[in-house]
Amino acid sequence: GRTPGEARTAPGERMLRAALGVVALLGLAGSCIVPEDTISRMLQHLESSASTDELPNPSILLALNLAGAGDSSSCKQLLQQLKETAVERASKDMTSGDLALYTLALLSSCQDPQQVQALGHTIDLLNRLQEETDQEMVYLGTTTFYQFSLDILALCLEGTGSYEVAAVMLAKEVLNRGSGLSVDTRAVAALALTCAHNRLATEDLSELRELLQHVVTQVASAFLDEQEQGNGMIGNIYSMGLALQVGGSQHPRPSCHPQALTATAAFYAPREWDCTQAFSVVFEHDLQQPMAIAQVLPALLGRTYLDATSVDCTAKADQGRATAVVPTTLYPPPRPSLTPPPSQPPSSRCPIPSSTS
Repeated sequence: GRTPGEARTAPGERMLRAALGVVALLGLAGSCIVPEDTISRMLQHLESSASTDELPNPSILLALNLAGAGDSSSCKQLLQQLKETAVERASKDMTSGDLALYTLALLSSCQDPQQVQALGHTIDLLNRLQEETDQEMVYLGTTTFYQFSLDILALCLEGTGSYEVAAVMLAKEVLNRGSGLSVDTRAVAALALTCAHNRLATEDLSELRELLQHVVTQVASAFLDEQEQGNGMIGNIYSMGLALQVGGSQHPRPSCHPQALTATAAFYAPREWDCTQAFSVVFEHDLQQPMAIAQVLPALLGRTYLDATSVDCTAKADQGRATAVVPTTLYPPPRPSLTPPPSQPPSSRCPIPSSTS
């Protein structure tokens, strides 16, 4: 139950306190410090968008959940709207990218995408996503690589479907096309391939893991180059959010398991990511567009789309759902190691502090 003090706290304030708890951890860890007013303004923009947009946006809910602000009434309303839209449209006119984003939003809300219930109906969103992805694998030219990357990421986080084969196809395309692909596309591809790499843990798949590792390394290194050449900017301000998530997916979580630091050192050596420079570019812009905010906010709080399955939903007893979590660092902990998976303590990720603390 709530304490008397908590009962008097406005939902918006509880939401802000949860997100700012992460900011405090980042600051204590000596990482990039995010101004509190910046986080507050971004959260307010997303909350307003969640309440007023005519069409429900899964990216908004995903970002709010990753920021630890998903328990507000507007988020619960948005979740219900997304479920209703999924039931109505998933079998009709939703693209694979839409299906993937809906899946990520549901996962971050501790909902089962295979059992989406609304309006008296139930739909298996993952099955629809797999069907669309299978079609795209046969006719790759019928989709965009941005959508294809989202498909792989969503399927991989759930560990279902033929995401491994799709990941190999995507990796080869990224290698062949390189900087010819947009920053947004390369960023989502890197997140998807990181997920696939971390799931392929068996020795007999070492060559495949090496391919995925090589591609993610290439993308991240190119982003570091672009950041240096652009005085902190990677692409443009609207592509910065996803690009920063790639940096964050390799960056150590604050106050976290020490092996995360080893993994990051192995990835960047001998280079380091200057997150201060990159974050300063974001702070110079007064972002108003909800999608741009939704993509950059998780990165500012040390989170990425790879964390969609690791949102702490223990406070939502009526929605609880146990989900395996894929580590967000590219390299696994050094062997021999009996470190438990990130869904169990000690964790390679840091939980978002409770809003009651």
